[in-house]
Amino acid sequence: MSANGQTITVCGNVFRLVETIGRGSYGTVHKAINLSSGAAVAVKMIGKDKLRRPHERQSIEKEIETMRVAVEQFENGHPHIVRLLCTKESQLHIFIVQVTSNIS
Repeated sequence: MSANGQTITVCGNVFRLVETIGRGSYGTVHKAINLSSGAAVAVKMIGKDKLRRPHERQSIEKEIETMRVAVEQFENGHPHIVRLLCTKESQLHIFIVQVTSNIS
């Protein structure tokens, strides 16, 4: 089932998922549009049901922490780490919202 066209609220912002741009072991990455600003972002939707082992959950948490540290330490973003906007955890998913310069 495609999530494209759906709207989600993450960190107080409403995003419309417009295109699936990647798939991985734990979920999908969507191009999304912030409905209030019009900005394009990437939204990783990680299915919690895919995180069956403790090390899988820890891997996601480490990825998020790495992005948070990069935001704190590099004012204009790290050249090799996609900039994190925010994260949210629901009952079924972990959402990671990222800025990306190559989505138009």
